[in-house]
Amino acid sequence: MGATSVDRRATRRSSRAGTKFRRATRRSSRAGTKFRRATRRSSQAGTEFRRATRRSSRAGTEFRRATRRSSRAGTEFRRATRRSSRAGTEANGEDVGSQGASSEARGTHEARCLEVCGVS
Repeated sequence: MGATSVDRRATRRSSRAGTKFRRATRRSSRAGTKFRRATRRSSQAGTEFRRATRRSSRAGTEFRRATRRSSRAGTEFRRATRRSSRAGTEANGEDVGSQGASSEARGTHEARCLEVCGVS
């Protein structure tokens, strides 16, 4: 019986050594959480980059708004061309004047596009 009690004491000592090893692993796990916190900070930097991309997407919507306004200006230019065609049937001199007005409409159209795009 005495020999078995010595064996049990040996196993208990080995179990204590195992707990010490587990404590060391817990400390290493804490270091792992520190590394994870560092990765979370990097992920926040990634969200800042995503915010920058969202700003670029907003700029894209502004460009779409400019195209919509340009399409409206295009319809106005078509109306001017229709008037010029009617004037052309009446007299050549009036047709030339209507062409000059259409060229001025083109200049205002380009100015509107530049204003919408933000180019001064």
